[in-house]
Amino acid sequence: MIRTRTVTSSLHDLEPVWADSLPVSLSAGLAAAAPGGAMGVVSATAAAVSADIAATTGGMPPSLSKAITSGTAAHTSIDLVFDMAMAVANRGGVVTITDGTVQTVIDRATGKPVMRVTGATDTHTVSAASLVVDGNNVKLDVAGLLPGHTYSVVMAAGVLASGEQVAFGGVRSTTQLRFTTPEAGDATAPTVASIETSGNALAAGAPVALTIHFSEAVPVLAQAALQAPNAVLSGLSTSDGGLTWHVTLSAPATPVAAAANLLTLDMAQVRDAAGNAGAGSSTLLTYAVDSVVGAYVSPDLRIEDSGIDGADGITNAAAQRVQGRFVGEVAAGQYVELTIDGQVHKVQPAASATEPGVKVWSYDGGAAVFGDGVHTLSARLVDADGHASAAATRQVTVDTTGPQVVAAPGQQSATVDVAGDLVVTFDEAVYWSGAAATDQGVDLVNKLGGSTHLAPGAIVFSSDHKSLVIGANQHQLAGGNDYTLTLAGLVDKAGNLPGAYAIAFHTGGTYVDVTPPTALAATSADGGLHGIGQTVTIRVGFDEAVRLADGAATTLALSNGARAVVDHIEPDQHTLVLRYTVAAGDGDSDALGFQPASLAGMVTDLAGHALDASHIAFEHLAAVNAAGVAVPVRIDAHAPAAPAAPQLAAWSDSGVAGDGVTNVLYPAIVGSGAEPGAHIKLYAGATEIGSTDAGADGSWTVLDSGLNKAGTYALSAVQVDAAGNASAASAALQLTLAATGIFAAPTLAAASDSGLSDHDGITNQQVLTLSGAGTGKKVFVYDNGKLLGAATDTPDGSWTYTTPALAEGKHSLYVRLVGIGGGSDNYSDALAVTIDTRAPNKPNRPQLDAASDTGVSASDGITKDNTPTLKGSAAEDGGKVEVYDGARLLGSADVGADRAWSFTVADAAALADGSHALTVRQVDVAGNRGAASDALAITIDTKAPTIVATKSTGMLFQNWFNMEFSEKIVFAKSGSIDVYNLFNMPVAHLSGDVQTNWDIASNAQGVASVLEMNFFTFTGAFHLAMNDDALQDVAGNVAIIGSGNFSTFGM
Repeated sequence: MIRTRTVTSSLHDLEPVWADSLPVSLSAGLAAAAPGGAMGVVSATAAAVSADIAATTGGMPPSLSKAITSGTAAHTSIDLVFDMAMAVANRGGVVTITDGTVQTVIDRATGKPVMRVTGATDTHTVSAASLVVDGNNVKLDVAGLLPGHTYSVVMAAGVLASGEQVAFGGVRSTTQLRFTTPEAGDATAPTVASIETSGNALAAGAPVALTIHFSEAVPVLAQAALQAPNAVLSGLSTSDGGLTWHVTLSAPATPVAAAANLLTLDMAQVRDAAGNAGAGSSTLLTYAVDSVVGAYVSPDLRIEDSGIDGADGITNAAAQRVQGRFVGEVAAGQYVELTIDGQVHKVQPAASATEPGVKVWSYDGGAAVFGDGVHTLSARLVDADGHASAAATRQVTVDTTGPQVVAAPGQQSATVDVAGDLVVTFDEAVYWSGAAATDQGVDLVNKLGGSTHLAPGAIVFSSDHKSLVIGANQHQLAGGNDYTLTLAGLVDKAGNLPGAYAIAFHTGGTYVDVTPPTALAATSADGGLHGIGQTVTIRVGFDEAVRLADGAATTLALSNGARAVVDHIEPDQHTLVLRYTVAAGDGDSDALGFQPASLAGMVTDLAGHALDASHIAFEHLAAVNAAGVAVPVRIDAHAPAAPAAPQLAAWSDSGVAGDGVTNVLYPAIVGSGAEPGAHIKLYAGATEIGSTDAGADGSWTVLDSGLNKAGTYALSAVQVDAAGNASAASAALQLTLAATGIFAAPTLAAASDSGLSDHDGITNQQVLTLSGAGTGKKVFVYDNGKLLGAATDTPDGSWTYTTPALAEGKHSLYVRLVGIGGGSDNYSDALAVTIDTRAPNKPNRPQLDAASDTGVSASDGITKDNTPTLKGSAAEDGGKVEVYDGARLLGSADVGADRAWSFTVADAAALADGSHALTVRQVDVAGNRGAASDALAITIDTKAPTIVATKSTGMLFQNWFNMEFSEKIVFAKSGSIDVYNLFNMPVAHLSGDVQTNWDIASNAQGVASVLEMNFFTFTGAFHLAMNDDALQDVAGNVAIIGSGNFSTFGM
């Protein structure tokens, strides 16, 4: 169907939206439509124009340079650009826009050629009378074109002419001017599709997060489009180009109590990419507001978490102290409403003992409140009228029952085959406690007193962590022997020790080692950044004892091109230790490692089997930092360049600016050109006088240089990068200080100097009281070059000043007296104060000194010494550690510069027989008390084993005499027992190092407490003489055998 109509419209109503124009060469031949079919520049050709040149007279005919289309399909504007000024020559003519083809035919009535459209589906004509001519441009409008449709522009010769009335030859081919209209536009406004919200009640500390899903993308959304009475809007953002928007509603800072509030969205401000806007208002949320209580309980509720993870809320501490802090200012009459399992407890805020002006709260609950099980805690700040803040919540799981052994060697069979694995299974998951490696593992002790310690690396956990598996390659037990397996450093998630520490069993069979050792893991506790001169330790753990192979390489190639050096093999022979010290110029690395296969051949097991690549069970070096967090080892082996020379700060430069002379004491020094974040050390000659950190732009400022004596100083700066690499010194600044008189530094009040000493200037107090003497009219107090405030002299010339809360770190405090000697200023010396409010980390688990671990093993924690010596390593140097037996304070010990400490229990605090859990807390020099360490479990046993039964037996024509003792016994290797008849004639000699005529067997309860002695064929009455404490219990107490006669009989 052909539609033909004449369109006359105005250009002024169209908004240009199409491509910029490009010139069209008329000599280029027939051109295609605009690229991609988009409307824009439409090409023209001279094919038809040249045909009409001969028909024109009076000068050069006009030439069409280009055509520009704009607008939409509904309203299209076409701009024809010519090479000269134009005019309409035939107002009765038309311009045709069509998707058909054009034929030139002879009009029978006039005999002249005319154009006829054929094969069209959409044709529009524009009257020449409606064309707008503007110089070289001829503009026409057409309405109602089809979207995404291709059209041609054609016109007959003579419709247009130049300003000199030279006719334009027309456009007669539909291939000359072609364009494609845009696809149909989006006319649908976006709507709210759905809403997601985290709640509908606002209170202090309880914002509500709202997510708005629109039906289509809304690229821009102003926050003003949202109205939220009695609430504060923040964080309006989109994460997916506008389809989804997020916003947060918070309670206002002013007190408000309003039960019903509406969050609305002005849909007229919601527009899609096409500009379509909604209408009206959309209600997104109905919410309540109660901000009468403006402060709230900090979300990090603190409990006594004694388990392996100090933050998981699983603990064996039934006596719980729940503590917290506040965000905001707590008003009078407000209290903490602590709910524990639905039971409400009222807790009053109290002043912090360590932070002046800060309020905290604490609640102590015993086992009646915190019994075994899961407990839900909720704490909020409440006033007398019932208004409340947001609630902070957490769960606490109390578990005071230790893991119990449900399967162990010797339980399934009377004899354990030494060629198989030793498996110990518990009724719950167990873990190494995280203490030092020497305090963890398995000890295997035979009846002769020989022992083997297996470190955790030689022991494998099952997938559920309920079973420990010790392979034959690790234990390497001998057949035909009695062993005791003792576990150390093993706890459940709550920190409970196992219910059974020792497992006795008998072995059989023969172990033959036919396999190479397996390298289980390569680890380093030195994760983090390391610079020149720093050392990285790498530990490779094996599944059995190893030694260095003869002639093997003693270095290991690292991924940065450097080499680690073999240092030693640990005493348990299961760990190879290598060390790498970073040298200047080594390769830098973001994750240091090595090829595991390069370890092959470096070690052998004790049977001589060399480590091969197929027995290396790890793929990379696993590194952690001091906090136990997985962090790669990073290497920076290149020192930074020297910074620019320091400069005197403008505000410290008196007199002629820039002359390097000043009478300002403690002048500020500035610099530039450092690496962002580098630590800057400022030197006067060779003496460090100050330090600071560079900013993101490399600039730095030392506010207080400490210079307070007249003289000339050569000041230089050194920058130290994050790896600890120090640059060369900068060029020097020559600074002359023209100083006035100096008097004594201010005095820090003893009450402000907390910690181990009240006169060392190290404190956890942030508000300090200073005092001094002077005769000035006014005393100005400075901290690191910054004015803190002023105090006025009293008549006797003394002054006192209380500082505002000072920041953590080092402070240089001095004063300036104004008005001395007719108005001149005097400065004091500086008082150095270090403020440290951070509690030290928990120390490593204490260790029982080997000399205090008496008995068969020096590492089993079973001892007869009830005033044992403990030792350990603190989290930081200095200060002291407090030693506890459960909740009982035993005493304290000083911490050395190497963080080591040693403590011996005093006679007055001697430990009672039984089990003890010993912990330590560090108190740093400033008086901050840290968390308790993991517990060291020891057993005190001061009671000697005694005889509970005797029995004479005959076996294989030999006479045996058995003595059963009250507890497990061992025969000391250096001891012996002599057997005498009634005439004191020796008849037998039993030696601890030769087991030919004696044995230690288990009683009916499985305890190795029966001494079996072979008297061969002797009969009669006898008595025993024990030498060198031959029979002892595990703790080393010598057995009491009495002095009576013992009878035997023959078969």
